[in-house]
Amino acid sequence: MKKLLLFFVLISFTVHGKAIGIVVNTDTTKAQFANGEAELFKFIGNNIEYPQWAKEHCVGGVVYVSFTVLSDGKIDNIIIKRGVGFGLDDEAIRVIKLTDAKWSSAKSDGKDIDSTVMIPIKFNVKGCKQPTGKKLDELKKKYSEQDNK
Repeated sequence: MKKLLLFFVLISFTVHGKAIGIVVNTDTTKAQFANGEAELFKFIGNNIEYPQWAKEHCVGGVVYVSFTVLSDGKIDNIIIKRGVGFGLDDEAIRVIKLTDAKWSSAKSDGKDIDSTVMIPIKFNVKGCKQPTGKKLDELKKKYSEQDNK
C-alpha cells in the first residue's frame, strides 16, 4: 500500500518588488520498484556481477546512482552522483538499467509524474580488506594504465 504524503509547496512570486508566497497542498507518492524497496535491493544483489579486476584487488565502496522514473514506469537519465571507479560505477549503471519498466511512477494529485530516485549500491568483497590511502592511489594508477591498453 502506498503511503500518501501531504506536503506543502511554497512558490514565491515578486510583485512590485515584494515577495508573495502561495502555499499549495499536494497529495504525492514516490516512485516505487515492483513489490517495494526490499525487492529492489534483492534484485540488485541477485544481478550484480562484481567486476573481476576490482574483486581481485579487494576494491569496494558505495556507488550512488541517480535516475529518473518516467510517468510510464520506465527509467531514463542514469547518472553516477558519487562513484568508486574500477568498473564498479559501470556495473551499477548496468544493473539499474535492468530495472527498466519495473517501476511504478510517482504520483501527484493522482496523476503519474516523472521523478528522480537515488540509490546507494554497496560493493564489498567478503574476507578482503579494502585498500586505502597510498595503496588505493597505486591501484587507481594501475587500473588506469590497464584500462588504457
